[in-house]
Amino acid sequence: MKICIMKFGGIATSTKKNRDYIVNIIKNNHDKILLVASAMGRVGFPYATDTLLELIDDKYIDEKEKNRLLATGETISSIVLANQLKQNEINAYALSLKELGIYKSHIDTSNILKLFEKYDVLIAPGFLLLNEFGEVETFSRGGGDYSAVILANALGIKEVYLYKDVSGIMPFVFPGYKNIKCYDKLDYSEALALSSIGYNIVQKEALEFAKFKKISLVLKSFILENDGTTISEFDVSHNYIGSSFTKDSILIASNNIALIKEELENFFLDNRLYFKDVLENDNYLEFKFGVNQLQLAKKKVVDQFFGKFL
Repeated sequence: MKICIMKFGGIATSTKKNRDYIVNIIKNNHDKILLVASAMGRVGFPYATDTLLELIDDKYIDEKEKNRLLATGETISSIVLANQLKQNEINAYALSLKELGIYKSHIDTSNILKLFEKYDVLIAPGFLLLNEFGEVETFSRGGGDYSAVILANALGIKEVYLYKDVSGIMPFVFPGYKNIKCYDKLDYSEALALSSIGYNIVQKEALEFAKFKKISLVLKSFILENDGTTISEFDVSHNYIGSSFTKDSILIASNNIALIKEELENFFLDNRLYFKDVLENDNYLEFKFGVNQLQLAKKKVVDQFFGKFL
């Protein structure tokens, strides 16, 4: 039995129109599909995780009660998606948490394999697991990615498709630049370096687990037909992996900090961009600038080190 694992984020599951894109993706795949679904939408959507959190006050809610509340988001999403797939003559079924078989101590895939004898698509509520008492708990935020990766490992599958509302992983996001090209591939260590400077496109725990188990992650748009970005075990070749920006600093991810630090310091000084301080971390540098020079420094960094993506 060939099984394909796909995970769809909250924007993809949020509306009927967006779920139609999921329907088309499923129809164009002829394998058995284990689909991990996130809660529908983002804050403001009625069943989104952040919207559910706005309904309660943490001072008065027990952690078990909070987990039960949050579980409704993914549960609703998986059942609504199963309904829409069935309306399109796709043989689908939404798994309960018990049928899903993700426990705190182990993963039991026997129900999944048995149900694949009857159904072509199984929809799993992401982000959720059961503890030793049979009570629902949650992974950390973005845990749908982690759900997909640990299910892949339990089933012996070495590739997971993560469908998001982006075309792939870009080296930077900066106002004024359009049609920025995405990486076609990144090594696990490069993706983790980007995570260190605030790239939350793929959950960090999912990246770490995928690296440990050598599971490739293919990040794609659920709307556009593109190859996206594949994260796997590649030869590291990017001294400058990516950059992000705060109100007073520029963060530059690299796995060769010692190599690029002097080059960057000289680059800024040659361009009369005088940084206040530079902080060195394991896989990124942070340059502190005054507000008057920060915008120009950002543009210079983008043009000089990431120009091939423009």
